Amino acid sequence: LETFLYVGVVILERQNQPPGFARSYSIAACVGLPALLIDWRNGNRKSLLWALVVASVVLASLSRTATLCIFVIVPLSALGYARRKRGNTIRNILIVISGFVLFVVAMQTIPAFQKRFFYGKTLDQFLNGNAHLNTEGRDKMWAAVYNSWNEDTESRMLGKGLGTAGLVAQSVDRYMLHPHNDYLRLLHDTGLLGTVLFIIGLLAALIGRFRLWRLFHRIGLKSQAN
Repeated sequence: LETFLYVGVVILERQNQPPGFARSYSIAACVGLPALLIDWRNGNRKSLLWALVVASVVLASLSRTATLCIFVIVPLSALGYARRKRGNTIRNILIVISGFVLFVVAMQTIPAFQKRFFYGKTLDQFLNGNAHLNTEGRDKMWAAVYNSWNEDTESRMLGKGLGTAGLVAQSVDRYMLHPHNDYLRLLHDTGLLGTVLFIIGLLAALIGRFRLWRLFHRIGLKSQAN
């Protein structure tokens, strides 16, 4: 549903999309994509088709972050099942390789991808040292956000408050509505205290999910493990 709504808005408002619209959709889609892959591995073949549709729309949105996330999500989604059958492992490796090959081909042949990911250059030019990565001012903006966080002991420990990283980013470049780095944003806005609490919570959640996955595998509940 989200994908159809996104495509509809793109068709109707091609020239008037709000800033960050494609990025917002694509990042959210990367949360939903694993659910489709899980459903596919539980036996629903239609979910694989929907996953391919969503992944294609994400690629067409030209969101760099989401595209890289997809390349991580797809192989990670197979880790829980690859041990069962040797053929599954080989299939997953082939899927990842095929996706990477298609990505490289797109980078080399589609001007829109070249402009978005490599600023009009080709992958060959980067590999041969004939092109340099354009950070679009992010390096200066990141330095400003970091310096703002590192201003005094209080800001280092407690941060500057929610949303303030975006204000600092915009003070460097009016088109930068956020720091384009969520970990730096977390550090700036909530300080070391908030960042440490987040890391502890994230690790606790990962450990808890891993224990549940291991338990379901041990007692033979495949769909729950997936």
